[in-house]
Amino acid sequence: MNATTSIRVEDVSKRYEIGSVTRLNLSDEIVYHLRRLIGMNPDTLSKVDKVVRDREFWALKDVSFEIKQGEAVALIGANGAGKSTMLKILSRITTPTAGRILVAGRVGTMLEVGTGFHPEMTGRENIFLNGAILGMSRREIERKFDAIVEFSGVGRFLDTPVKRYSSGMYVRLAFAVASHLEPDVLIVDEVLSVGDALFQAKCIERMKSIATNSHTTVIFVSHSMASVRSLCARSIWFEDGCILMDGDSEEVTDAYLQKQEALKGARAPAPRLASQPPPAVKSEIPLRARTDRVGDGRWRAENAAMRFDKACGQWLCSLDYTSEQSEIVGAILVVVVHREGVPGKCVVVLDSRCMGGLPARIPGKGTIQVALPRDFAFAPGRYFCDLTCKTRVARTGYEGFADQVRSAFAFRVDDSPVFGWHRLPLTPGLMHVQQEWKVEGTP
Repeated sequence: MNATTSIRVEDVSKRYEIGSVTRLNLSDEIVYHLRRLIGMNPDTLSKVDKVVRDREFWALKDVSFEIKQGEAVALIGANGAGKSTMLKILSRITTPTAGRILVAGRVGTMLEVGTGFHPEMTGRENIFLNGAILGMSRREIERKFDAIVEFSGVGRFLDTPVKRYSSGMYVRLAFAVASHLEPDVLIVDEVLSVGDALFQAKCIERMKSIATNSHTTVIFVSHSMASVRSLCARSIWFEDGCILMDGDSEEVTDAYLQKQEALKGARAPAPRLASQPPPAVKSEIPLRARTDRVGDGRWRAENAAMRFDKACGQWLCSLDYTSEQSEIVGAILVVVVHREGVPGKCVVVLDSRCMGGLPARIPGKGTIQVALPRDFAFAPGRYFCDLTCKTRVARTGYEGFADQVRSAFAFRVDDSPVFGWHRLPLTPGLMHVQQEWKVEGTP
């Protein structure tokens, strides 16, 4: 393993024996009576034993990847995909059945916030206890003590037993201790989904600081795609114990979310009468009526469209928005355009953070319009667009989700002339741009 590689996973597989009774070191007679006590039908015992004893489950199957030093990588996937098993192997909690892993340096884990807290001990005592469990020396804890207390916000109750803390206070103190580790590799598993919204934002900022301002390699597991995109440039998608996709977080999470939507749609729908109209496609439901949106609602999209303006010869994207405030500070708008039938890919991203973008302050209600270049043309077909409205907090630099809608609106491009061409070439391209061709040579 070279100096720039922090983690190398080579053909790792992990097998579990499900329901094996031989490991219990109990006689078959005792197991039989125990099962009768918990209500298992005696007539099925022999059949169940026969199946269970021979059953095995492969949580990971020939998984290989490398992570560079200082890289922040997210592991995503549905429950049971193999993410947690991989974390346990990387944390040396369990060993692989086959293959090997190489990890350079000290490993810190945040798999379950608050593990090791003693309810009868005070917050102060638990800082030292939990810090020691996580691998910090007493001198290191003393050096970071004030920063931990300040981050947690429970200074007034530091000498109170933690059994009297609210669940929120407990989590704040636990995360404060765990987040002040200084390992070479930090493994984080679903710890940012706890606490109130303000503290979650504070946790994300802390994780960003760890990931960007140090040489620490971060492995982050979460079901929040917004957190994944915010913290990690690279994502690895696990499915059925294998790596399905490894690459840019925007592309991987888009593909993952599209598959989740497809799986939802593939489930058997409720029976409907022939006279009932078919259910509307998401992008065909008026945007202001959509309920499947996420965000704090600080400002939100009411209507959006993409159209070609013949007068100016440009594609224009417009958004009607509203807010309860008189003005919006630090507004950010992102529109991701996808081609129907091309999963995991996007044609173009319109992001107000690029090339000037929006003013620092915009009215609380109005219309935003962005014009694409004149030499830009979509290939014929149907397109759908994801919308994300954000706000940037100047003091912290944190970008919060105000409103996000998948497949917010759609538009269709007909087979029409492009740049004077009445017949488009049969290529897999998603867009066309104006081109200038030259030939230089001698006869």
